[in-house]
Amino acid sequence: MGLTKILLWTAGFTQAFYLPGVAPREYSTGQRVELKVNKLTSVHTQLPYDYYSHKFCKPRNGVKQTAENLGEFLSGDRIENSP
Repeated sequence: MGLTKILLWTAGFTQAFYLPGVAPREYSTGQRVELKVNKLTSVHTQLPYDYYSHKFCKPRNGVKQTAENLGEFLSGDRIENSP
């Protein structure tokens, strides 16, 4: 009971924040959802692998690299489209 009162009391002092690109999205039934893939890493090697260097289905229009933001580019993420 005491913990509940503390949580309710501190709820008035909390604030929310928004990070671009991570807002919840709602999709309708049958709506197309765009998925992206990243590099593959392993516990056995320090080198990351390109996602499509393995035998995965590639997109019909070809693989396109897309960096969502500067942080992904600087960290070496390889964001690509998927089928």
